[in-house]
Amino acid sequence: MNENKTYTSPISKTALLTALGFGLAALLVRAANLRIPVVGTHVVSDPRELFVILGAALSGPIGGVLCGLMANNWFNEDSIALISDCSAHILGGLWMGLAYKNLVYARLKMPSLLLGWVGLVFVYYYLVVIPIFIGVTYTFLPALVKPLFGALSFGQAYTAFAQAATPEFAITVIITAIILAILPPKYRRPLW
Repeated sequence: MNENKTYTSPISKTALLTALGFGLAALLVRAANLRIPVVGTHVVSDPRELFVILGAALSGPIGGVLCGLMANNWFNEDSIALISDCSAHILGGLWMGLAYKNLVYARLKMPSLLLGWVGLVFVYYYLVVIPIFIGVTYTFLPALVKPLFGALSFGQAYTAFAQAATPEFAITVIITAIILAILPPKYRRPLW
């Protein structure tokens, strides 16, 4: 367990500013439509996830919701498609904000903390963001199902998205784990 357990309020000024900074970075990445091709695949990585995941983990659940909310292209994206994307990232940010402090930071020391981190990011991608994006689309946005998923069932769409997201997951988990590893312990501590 980590010895330093002094936390501030979930709505502290520092947590809010941290969430706004990371959320703004995610928003700018999305607004600029910055995509990084994954070498050797037909997949492009969306670097906004780096900012949502780290910002949420450090700023807590309220900050995570804010980071997830800001991680969407509010200026260019189809307003209906925005509902699925926004829902997935808000709930993903909430997950990371709650889980980092309670499941990983409070229970694990370095280097085990990094293994816990990999688990959190895995859950973020494969058990929160992808299924929520697909589920919201299938449940509430039937007009988007055919353009996004064709004739795929929910399970088939999930499998296709999960396979496509695997290179991005790997890159994201490696970069964020390196960042956590090099941060001094006081900056790795959740702000709430």
